Amino acid sequence: MFSFGSDPEIFLAINGKIVNAIGLLPSKQQKISRGLSSVYYDNALAEFQIEPSNTAAEAIENIQKAMLLLQETLPNHEIKVQSAHWFKKSDVDNEESRTVGCNSEYCAYTLEQVMPPHDVIKNTSFRTAGGHIHLGENDIFNDGDGIISAVRMLDLFLGIPSLLLDNDNTQKYRRRIYGHAGSHRLPDHGLEYRCLGNFWLRSPKLVEIVYELTDFTIKFVENDGHRKYWSPPNDDDDTFDQTNLCFGYDAKLLRSCINSCDKRKALKFMQIVGQHIPVELYQRIQNLSTLNFDIYSEWGIPCLDS
Repeated sequence: MFSFGSDPEIFLAINGKIVNAIGLLPSKQQKISRGLSSVYYDNALAEFQIEPSNTAAEAIENIQKAMLLLQETLPNHEIKVQSAHWFKKSDVDNEESRTVGCNSEYCAYTLEQVMPPHDVIKNTSFRTAGGHIHLGENDIFNDGDGIISAVRMLDLFLGIPSLLLDNDNTQKYRRRIYGHAGSHRLPDHGLEYRCLGNFWLRSPKLVEIVYELTDFTIKFVENDGHRKYWSPPNDDDDTFDQTNLCFGYDAKLLRSCINSCDKRKALKFMQIVGQHIPVELYQRIQNLSTLNFDIYSEWGIPCLDS
């Protein structure tokens, strides 16, 4: 058992042109809520909180509720699920649009703290959208070794497949500043895995596969499957580079693969993934990686001209 939640970011548009969400939505402190779902702006993007789920079906239902709440709040705006966008400088020329509201994060490979890209947000019009996963209600999130092992295995079993499932060309630009391999935070409820972009919001089918890969990974770590690939942490190692503890695959290459969105290299790691996950799940990854989804029809959201 585990809890699965998210606070994804998406872009808003009018007549196909992406616009700043500030002024269209309230701040997080004054968010619009319906039950445990809520919407608000985060910098120039729209963000919504999703009610935590304990099954894939619940996750799909809760994301649909949040999507519909956003559409009902802004019925004349389009929802754009993409990883990155360059606004016009004039569109983000205000203090709120130049403020980084997020906290620092950590890298599961160097064990170092990573600070937010303040200079990028303050001095450029480039903005990115994440689809971070929040996990809790499981014992592996109660100790540091369990969390680090979970993040590393999520990179292998979820981060690598996500490169194939995400057909958005802007994902490689997002990973210049966010979404690196090993990226995570330590909220009170357990773990925030910060590698994924928001691509999986395009369809319930993608939500389901992200949930199932997460479920598989948690069980894999619970059963010490990660010990097939990683030696226990060395507390005497002060180099802050733990990739030398990985003996089952090239951890440095995996990090490079995710950080550069290299789909060709991802296929090599998928051979390892395929040795562990169910055949049906592996086949579904391959099938879904060839599809493009219309978010409105997939989620049953009324179109602007309907």
